[in-house]
Amino acid sequence: MNIKQEVDALTNFLRVIDKEEKYLISKADSRLGKRYAITEKTEIGGINVKSNFMTYSEMNAFFMGILTVKENRIIFT
Repeated sequence: MNIKQEVDALTNFLRVIDKEEKYLISKADSRLGKRYAITEKTEIGGINVKSNFMTYSEMNAFFMGILTVKENRIIFT
């Protein structure tokens, strides 16, 4: 997949977890390579980074973990 397709796929997964469109997926600059983070737009036009920068597969695994906990498929004791 190209970068746009990866961003779109991660954004769709984010919408499954968080219905609000408050957060979005942003690509890191070229120093970090092909890495993505969850971000939030600020009122003055900037962005706040809300997660670590991760590769596509790391971000997918992160979302799978969130979804698993959210659906109570794993119960922590």
